[in-house]
Amino acid sequence: MIEIGAFYRQILTGVSELSITLDEALDKARESGIKWVDVNAAIFNECDPEELRANLARHGIGIISVHCVLNYDYTTKDGVASAIEGGKRNMLLAKAAGSKYFMIVPQRPKGFVENSYDELVNGMRATITALTLYGKEIGIQATIENFSRRTVPYSSFDAIEWLMANNPDLRFTLDTGNFTLSGFNELVGSRIFYDRTVYSHFKDMKIVDYETDAERDGIYYERVVMGDGDIKNEKIINDFVKNGFDGVLTVEYSGENPFEVTLLSAKRIADMIERSKALTPNFS
Repeated sequence: MIEIGAFYRQILTGVSELSITLDEALDKARESGIKWVDVNAAIFNECDPEELRANLARHGIGIISVHCVLNYDYTTKDGVASAIEGGKRNMLLAKAAGSKYFMIVPQRPKGFVENSYDELVNGMRATITALTLYGKEIGIQATIENFSRRTVPYSSFDAIEWLMANNPDLRFTLDTGNFTLSGFNELVGSRIFYDRTVYSHFKDMKIVDYETDAERDGIYYERVVMGDGDIKNEKIINDFVKNGFDGVLTVEYSGENPFEVTLLSAKRIADMIERSKALTPNFS
């Protein structure tokens, strides 16, 4: 059964956006059909993972995934070792929080000057492999998403295929908008990696005639509420419903009024799911 999630940081913004309590924001999220959250591992610097898990559960919400941004120099052995150790620490925290998945996000630190792209690729691949195996060891599923920038070895179809072929225990987190921003057709990508997709990030973006911080090959995009943009989200949902996808579609939004847009986007995804069911013969 397909269910709907959101990034926890987007729900947190409801506190300031609407001048309400966190409990009230969580209740509003749940009333909008959001049953899961995706959490940044950095939050465990501020709160105990088990307490976070318990508070979310009181509102009928679970943690579908913890994503962990790992900023290290992947061109050195010490840098790779540090990335792996950092990932393992956060993976244990994610497990304590009850997360089903742990999404590995290797990133170059700001200001890093690339000396060798091949070394960067090999270091990131080694980190992903080590953390995938560690996840299997401790009982949490490692995933990798398609990233929005071509400067990392997990943005193109071929790069993701390599990771999947060489890491049989690794699974895929589809990000619908990231394929667009990395220069690939999101519908094609969703179909290529469907069999390895365990959950997804859904964002919508609209092509605009002014400059924004979301650009690909001279085309600029504005982040918009689900259904108002040019990303083929509903077609992807049609495929998911037709194929019997059993996972979470997570709203991702980082523009203005994130809480309000997240709640509306969740409702629109629910509508897309229902329309797709109506188009699917013998759906049950």
